[in-house]
Amino acid sequence: MKNFIYCTTTAKGEQSFYLTAQGTKYFLFAQAFKRSNKDAFGQGISLFELRKLKKHCSYSVRHTAEKLPVYI
Repeated sequence: MKNFIYCTTTAKGEQSFYLTAQGTKYFLFAQAFKRSNKDAFGQGISLFELRKLKKHCSYSVRHTAEKLPVYI
């Protein structure tokens, strides 16, 4: 089973990020809503693909991708 990270909109103006590992869902953190983060993480992204996002053109996606390993 793949381990992946995804985000959902939990409240107006807030996104929550989750890690799914071995079929278990873990809450990582919540932050202010950014459309580019929803586009990048909304469908879920594998941990392997996370490295690619660090070169993404959007500042908010790069910042979130750098922040994720600390929370994992």
